[in-house]
Amino acid sequence: MKKAILIILSISFAFALNAQKLTKVVVKKFENGKPELVNYYAGAKTAENLRKQETLNFDGKVVLEKNFMNTVLHGPYKEFKEFDGAPVKEMNYKEGKLDGPQFIYFSDGRVKFALNYVNGAMDGAQKEYFFKEDTIKAEHNYSGGIFHGMQRKWNPDGTKAYHFNFVAGKPDGIQRAWTNGRMTEEKWTQGQLEDVVE
Repeated sequence: MKKAILIILSISFAFALNAQKLTKVVVKKFENGKPELVNYYAGAKTAENLRKQETLNFDGKVVLEKNFMNTVLHGPYKEFKEFDGAPVKEMNYKEGKLDGPQFIYFSDGRVKFALNYVNGAMDGAQKEYFFKEDTIKAEHNYSGGIFHGMQRKWNPDGTKAYHFNFVAGKPDGIQRAWTNGRMTEEKWTQGQLEDVVE
């Protein structure tokens, strides 16, 4: 779902850029004359009018794409591997701060981290995946950049590592951790430990 939202945001941003009739300027070239760094301006060639910047590899493939508004990152930010073009990162910025769905990929192009930011702070579910098993490794929930809600982690074999609950950055409620299949349970209230059950 978040991946689909990021794609929609990228497409709508691309349409907005095209509507502005940007001027392409090759800033740097390789020895063979091919572009290495390309800027796109809306109007005069000033930092304030820079809307998009592309870094290309020797073969002319884009390896880094950044979008700007008023000299700060704004819109999609994408990194790609040089040799095969596979994605490394797909981020989104709003007025210089991370905002919306963010993805970081394993070397084979599968998602390693699926994150969400609001106004520069983690917000909502943040997921990490195992490489080999292609299954979830951890899911942490945030509100305004602090833990809020269920925090869970699993072992590579799918067994539970911990299930903690936080409210406004403090442990609250029943906290469970597993070591070699054995569960330890703690009861917390607003950041204060009340009881431990072995």
